[in-house]
Amino acid sequence: MMEAKIRVKNLRVSFQSDDGRVQAVRGVDFEVGRAETLAIVGESGSGKSVTVKTIMGLLPSNAAVESGEILYSGRDLLLTDEREYQKIRGDRISMIFQDPMSSLNPIMRIGEQLTEAMLLKVRVRRRECRRRLKKYMEDLQSAMEKAVALKGAAIGDPEKLCEEFMQYAIKRKQDKKAGIARGVSVLQDAGEELLKFIDGAESGLRYSAGLQAERIRENTDIIKQSREVFLNKEPSRREWEREGKALSKTALKLMDPLAINGDTVIAPFPRGLRKQIKLFFQYRSIDREQIRANILGLTDRLLAHLKELSDSVDKRDYNIEALKTTGVLTELAEGEVETLTAAEAKKKALELMEEVGIPHPEEKYSQYPFEFSGGMRQRIVIAIALAADPEILICDEPTTALDVTIQSQILELINRIKKERKLSVIFITHDLGVVANMADRVAVMYAGKIVEYGKVDEIFYHPAHPYTWALLSSMPDMDTKDKLEAIPGTTPNMICPPEGDAFAPRNKYALEIDFEQMPPLFKVTDTHYAATWLLHPDAPKVEMPAVIRERIERMKERYDGTIE
Repeated sequence: MMEAKIRVKNLRVSFQSDDGRVQAVRGVDFEVGRAETLAIVGESGSGKSVTVKTIMGLLPSNAAVESGEILYSGRDLLLTDEREYQKIRGDRISMIFQDPMSSLNPIMRIGEQLTEAMLLKVRVRRRECRRRLKKYMEDLQSAMEKAVALKGAAIGDPEKLCEEFMQYAIKRKQDKKAGIARGVSVLQDAGEELLKFIDGAESGLRYSAGLQAERIRENTDIIKQSREVFLNKEPSRREWEREGKALSKTALKLMDPLAINGDTVIAPFPRGLRKQIKLFFQYRSIDREQIRANILGLTDRLLAHLKELSDSVDKRDYNIEALKTTGVLTELAEGEVETLTAAEAKKKALELMEEVGIPHPEEKYSQYPFEFSGGMRQRIVIAIALAADPEILICDEPTTALDVTIQSQILELINRIKKERKLSVIFITHDLGVVANMADRVAVMYAGKIVEYGKVDEIFYHPAHPYTWALLSSMPDMDTKDKLEAIPGTTPNMICPPEGDAFAPRNKYALEIDFEQMPPLFKVTDTHYAATWLLHPDAPKVEMPAVIRERIERMKERYDGTIE
């Protein structure tokens, strides 16, 4: 199974307006694997852009994330605070917007816009590495000293061990600054002192984990009692906020300071709880029972996580953890001296400009955005998005403002860069034809829901949802001679979305049940699903439109029957 770089679960987003609650995204689920392209397709207003802006943490102040998870690198982005988000947004996850001119500063030269983020990221990382290394070494030394005092651990003098490690770390920093390459393993050039430090770290980690387990056992009942407050059917805002503050304080006391990569459940819990309590009382039109369920879910997840930590304290391999911890500390020490000069940043910027196909990069480097064509501006935006070497690239209709010839060039560029860098790509478009040759999987979205989901060949050659049929019928190909079919009607008012299938009023194949009950996602194959009652075993047999069948047959003939 392909590793998922990002996973979205049951995402619901609404906007509070003067006319009421606009339900923009209504329970969206998908995942994107490494080096995979997922295309999200649908008409304007279907919720595509809101979905990806939620991933980027760029929603306006009147937006409310009513439920869901966005899981990336072991953390839920919806619970991540702005300070942590800034380390992810534009760095690990980059985005290309629809209009390149709105993404560029018109009074800054192109070169400055390319290098600004590079230089800033290095400075921020250097400060962060210094802060984390200093704090962790203080906590580790304290835990090692208590292990010696209370458990009789024979590890020598903790202060001396930590000082010797810092000397080792300083040597690694100096080597890196001097350009001397070192192996990945911290033991490759380690001496006896480092091995003793690893043994000491093992005792410190064991002691700290045991202390955490004791605190968990002492506070579990307190958390369960707090949970009962949120079951109150006539809640008081003051009571909930007071209980939320106390519960958050209790949770933070249960963190292990020696968890080298932090705790992705306990650390974000206070922010998530505070946010949900605020939502519950902030908007009258919001689905309060859903928010209450979110609060209870957050608390239940915390309790399950704490039980797992407590139960595993005597089963963990602290020697392996000490080795990994030493490796991370060494990386932090090296990161503390990471540098990037203006000349090096310019060199990297010129390489990026060349990579995205900008001719004469030395000349273009000093020009302003208005001196570029639309296609060249979009290439610059792509170069800026790639500057931090992201893992995930989100493209929100990046070719809409460009003419057809330039569209093709930009699509080919994104496709090439994705393959060369092994990027995961989320591509937003209203045009199925745009993604035919670049997507691995396609999610068809309508009225805030994914109505069909499958591999690109399944969506194009075995479409199952009437809305997908309508999109394909309205898309021309090289053999199109007749007038294209238009999709009748308009998208629904998302303040009061239909009770059943939102597409039913525009669907000439709609059944009576479509107007009464929302269809589930029916399984077509292991990789292909569609939310239409036409796939129910008792539904009447309905063939896809003739225009699509004829197009598929032409494609099969063109490719000598290789399409199944």
